[in-house]
Amino acid sequence: MKLLLVLLSLLAISRAFPDLPGLDRYLAEGYQIEDDKFGCLHLSKLADDGLDHIIVFPKQGILSEKDHLEYVHQRMLAIQANPPNLTDAIIQCKPEDKPDFYKFLPYLVGYVKPGIVLTNFSSPCFSNNTVSLTILDNSTIQLVHTASAPVSLFCQDSYLYTTTQNFHLVDIFARGIHKYTFQNLSATQFDEMITDGVGIFRFCDKISHEVTDVLMTVALFLGGFGTDPWIPIFGSRPPPWVVEENIKFIKDATGYEWVKRPSDVVVALDEQLIQSGDFFAITRFDGLDQIIEYGAGSRAGHCTTALWINGDLFICESQGGWYWPRSGIQCNPYQNWIKWADNAGFQVTWLPLKQVYRDKFNASAAWEWVQGKLGLPYGYHNFLWGWIDTENNNFPPILSGALIAPAFSLIEHVANDAAIQVFTSGLNMRLNQGKENWTIPQIAEYLYINNRTFEELYAQPEQDSWVYYDGPSMVCSSFVAGLWRAGGLFDGLHIQVTEFLPKDIYQLTYIDPTPLVPENCKTVDPTNQYCQIMGQYRMTFPDISTVEPYSNMNEYCQSTPPLYDRIPAMC
Repeated sequence: MKLLLVLLSLLAISRAFPDLPGLDRYLAEGYQIEDDKFGCLHLSKLADDGLDHIIVFPKQGILSEKDHLEYVHQRMLAIQANPPNLTDAIIQCKPEDKPDFYKFLPYLVGYVKPGIVLTNFSSPCFSNNTVSLTILDNSTIQLVHTASAPVSLFCQDSYLYTTTQNFHLVDIFARGIHKYTFQNLSATQFDEMITDGVGIFRFCDKISHEVTDVLMTVALFLGGFGTDPWIPIFGSRPPPWVVEENIKFIKDATGYEWVKRPSDVVVALDEQLIQSGDFFAITRFDGLDQIIEYGAGSRAGHCTTALWINGDLFICESQGGWYWPRSGIQCNPYQNWIKWADNAGFQVTWLPLKQVYRDKFNASAAWEWVQGKLGLPYGYHNFLWGWIDTENNNFPPILSGALIAPAFSLIEHVANDAAIQVFTSGLNMRLNQGKENWTIPQIAEYLYINNRTFEELYAQPEQDSWVYYDGPSMVCSSFVAGLWRAGGLFDGLHIQVTEFLPKDIYQLTYIDPTPLVPENCKTVDPTNQYCQIMGQYRMTFPDISTVEPYSNMNEYCQSTPPLYDRIPAMC
């Protein structure tokens, strides 16, 4: 997952150039070669009524012809030589004088097709914009973007024009007509443009900030790659500067500020106090957990549960961390798990079940269920789908849901297995029960023919009965909910455990909101109302133990910052 995010970020600053027949003629006519980011040849020329652009996409798709990592390297060196001037302003999706986390992402304005014009929309730099699409011949399409009523003289808007196959970045700084002629399109590229249309995305930031935005974002993930806690950067703990950047990101993005604890001593909790079914909420400041926090409002990015097996205490979980000694669904002796958790730089809080549910929990039945799951891989296939319940109301302001399919289409070209694992396998399961392995452009074509959208697929609830190519798929919270269900806690209810997030677990009324805190926990952190076993930063749990379980829960809930309210009721 971490590699996937880094790849997506770096794709935004890579390039390659296809050949264009007649290039010398275009240059003789006054066209100039422009810098491009997605493997295209980009020519531009000042015309009487504005700017004319010619864009030629690689026939075999983006990044298929040349590797320009040297270009990326030179841009990184330039950023090192001139570091950005940052402030503490809340992250907003608009161009500013400073770069920021995730602001290299664009936000959807709308779609254009031949005969369907995007009219009279405003932008930070121009009060009036119109975009249209015209077919010139069977392999050439022209997009015309007219910008008028500039807000100021030295302002520029940045856009991404995209399908699931083609991508083009533009920077509009002058009023007038801007023509972009896409030539030598393949049949599939041409068909997608005229059927699905071209998405018009406006960047939250200026193109001049893009590399800095990307590097700031990548820095949230740079560290804690190994399993040895004593190796800097490549060891198992996120480095201090990565922790600090993630703390800053969450404060800037959500307004919540993580507070340091008086001590980060690991509490030697008496194992006899822990009972089967008790919940452990976990956060690691590695960038990934903060995506869950930002997207869903959860204060835990990972979770596990306790299980007594033949007189010994085990911690059972679905684990996919590269920093963890084992991968997949597993149960480990408590003392081993505590050591590994400390090595990984976890913040861990023990949240026991209420006594009535401790008494009800059937540990033997839960263990029987777990034994059938041990060794299964971590649930990457439904990592996204437990979060996305609605077509438009689960995304934070900086992220447009319409960008997800084009972004993963980019990843298909350089890391296809990762795209299948995290994204396309889930879509194919929704469309054809996983019997076909359609690519994202093929899925887009199917959706158009059947008058459906990607957003409809995203909102379709994940089903526990689905078996992917490598087996059933469960993320950490899905596994905990499944174990609880096997132990009898959801008796009489119909639920899909694959729709549960860590927040959904600790908000259930099964959790004791006012547990008895052992003295050694109080000694380490006297004002903490829970027993936090380890971690530099105090974990808090808004709305803990406030949601009474019900059938089909968590299948169509909205969740948007800053409040992340569960809307509608009984969703």
